[in-house]
Amino acid sequence: MMWLLQFCIGLLFANAGEWFMHRYIFHYLGKHRDSLWAYHLYEHHYVAYQSDMIDKGYQKLPYLWNTQMKEALTLIIILIVHSPFFWLANGFAWGVYFSIFAYYFLHRLI
Repeated sequence: MMWLLQFCIGLLFANAGEWFMHRYIFHYLGKHRDSLWAYHLYEHHYVAYQSDMIDKGYQKLPYLWNTQMKEALTLIIILIVHSPFFWLANGFAWGVYFSIFAYYFLHRLI
């Protein structure tokens, strides 16, 4: 029962983190063209807007330094940062990891 509670909290935590990153990092810090996060607005959103909401960079595996690779690298860093939770709160860690993988694969599909 405790594991399931931790898993649900991990899902909620990851969902809140995704919202925070998208709202404040990608759309606030990313609006400055010289920002590390500018790729989100000026590559991903722009390309999707120009091609009927399809970013062709997501239709194949990530390569070199395209938008999908930048997103994948960010997610890998988040996974590494949360890896200690596997020993501290295993259910929480699985919730975060599940949410991140679901986000990545669903984002590619959409």
